[in-house]
Amino acid sequence: MSGEVIRFGKYDLLERVNVGGMAEVWRARVRGIEGFEKAFAIKRILATIAEDAEFVAMFIDEAKIAGQLTHANIAQIHDLGIIDGSYFIAMEFVAGRDLRALFDRARKRKEFVPVPLACYCVSRVCDALDYAHSKKDAQGHDLHIVHRDVSPQNVLVSFEGEVKLIDFGIAKAASKATQTQAGILKGKFAYMSPEQVQGLPLDGRSDIFALGTVLYELLAGVRLFPGENDFGTLENVRRMRIQPPSVLNDKLPRALDSIVLKALARDLDQRYRTAAELGADLQRFLALQATVFGPRDLAAYMRSTFAEDVAKERSKAAQRAAPPPPAMAPAKPEGAAATPIPESPTTLRPLPAPPEPAIEAATTLRPFPAPVPAAGALEVVAAAPAGRETPATMGRGRARSWLVALLAALAGAAVVVGAALYVRGRPVLPPRAPRVVTGGH
Repeated sequence: MSGEVIRFGKYDLLERVNVGGMAEVWRARVRGIEGFEKAFAIKRILATIAEDAEFVAMFIDEAKIAGQLTHANIAQIHDLGIIDGSYFIAMEFVAGRDLRALFDRARKRKEFVPVPLACYCVSRVCDALDYAHSKKDAQGHDLHIVHRDVSPQNVLVSFEGEVKLIDFGIAKAASKATQTQAGILKGKFAYMSPEQVQGLPLDGRSDIFALGTVLYELLAGVRLFPGENDFGTLENVRRMRIQPPSVLNDKLPRALDSIVLKALARDLDQRYRTAAELGADLQRFLALQATVFGPRDLAAYMRSTFAEDVAKERSKAAQRAAPPPPAMAPAKPEGAAATPIPESPTTLRPLPAPPEPAIEAATTLRPFPAPVPAAGALEVVAAAPAGRETPATMGRGRARSWLVALLAALAGAAVVVGAALYVRGRPVLPPRAPRVVTGGH
């Protein structure tokens, strides 16, 4: 279903990564504002068994049990819901491969899984199991959680070097709504403990046996209890014919034999009492071998071994992250005005300044305009001819002086009247002074 996105409630289902007889797992995402995006794994019940009340109850139990567990080596459960009549669990998405893929890749290359890697991964699962086995409820009561399905398929290894235990679907817990009926086996037969095969009461040591089986296969490069069918596998578990792993892989230090065989002891009293004890022995073995192995080493191995898969994952991620191409706007005729882009309703803009009123209030005070000096602006100076003045010239001079003074007085009065009207908010231009043309000699 490459490239197709299916809307499932608030989730986008991108691709189906696994499908079994009862449920399917999808890679999904949730998108939010400002480019926010988070990856999830969506596990939902297949439509063909959606009416199976027992399986639905077991599915809900898985979410309730795993939802109480918060640990770095357990895939986190984020949500349990129902959409369109289909129950689903939203859990942490782990980009990587399971231990079965590592086992198969090594066999295909005719080599063994590196010993430090196998011991490191199993020790991380020990941490997860020890946490789950000793988990208490809010009142301080033991939950008595037993995974009951520890197997290579349920241990994920990310390309970043993380190890995650998944699938508490058939876990036994004191708070479970469903209880396994006598005579019914749940889990993968090849990884069941002898007491689980016999239908006896289980505790955390049953998970330790299953994890010992996983460790054995990673180190020896072969299946521990192979069978032609389920019945043959169960018979092999009952018989418990186990060779030390170093017999099948001569590169293994003998010190590992005792650790593996103790985890696989038939007698419960001879088996590790807690997963923490098994994990501590594995860490001690690595320290004695002067081997330092951590998340960076695991990530380097994963990226090298699954280089093509990593490249495909990155290519898919880039395609999903690419924004869709913008819609092409229809071409506008030449000279047409561009259509304005409407702003978001939440965009804040400053309010426009109010228009200045044409007539200001009478109380508005403004400075008076500078008075126009009448004599300087309108003074007409008549040049007297050289020599003695005559009565005629003196009369004409007096007349001109009288006229100039009269015009100056009129101009001054106009300025005063205009200023008064301006103060009252009614600016009025003073009347233009008449042009005076004087003749000269």
